[in-house]
Amino acid sequence: MIADRLPVIIGNRGPCSTNIFNLLDYLLFVKWITETVQEQALPPANRKVRAREMKTIRQQLIEALMDRKMTAIDLSQEVGIGEKEVYEHLPHIARSVASQGNKVAVEPPRCLKCGFVFEGRKRFTRPGRCPKCRETHIQNPSYAIRRR
Repeated sequence: MIADRLPVIIGNRGPCSTNIFNLLDYLLFVKWITETVQEQALPPANRKVRAREMKTIRQQLIEALMDRKMTAIDLSQEVGIGEKEVYEHLPHIARSVASQGNKVAVEPPRCLKCGFVFEGRKRFTRPGRCPKCRETHIQNPSYAIRRR
């Protein structure tokens, strides 16, 4: 019992005169401690519901990409992670949704100066510069999950 582990404040003759608690305060304190410990010891009835609400980062990214086109910056803001971390998750997400019969559709990046489109690019990251005009002003690629 929790009261066995509490320091002895009440002696043989009643409340200790040197302690700051009087008997009523002490009893209320013991009751409060006991209720708090019992609440923490009991498992919540809705533990399974909470587990369903807590999703991994990749599950959150997949949910955000379902039938919506988003850039890595949009995804990072929605999920609350860095843009570089989104790029690390995208290849894994592509494999996961492929096993479910879906596909990650990538709108390729495009040079904003000359209009060069980076078709057939396998990487999910934004290219550093345009091979045609050597400019670095490049539109970010956007991603979506499409049902096959």
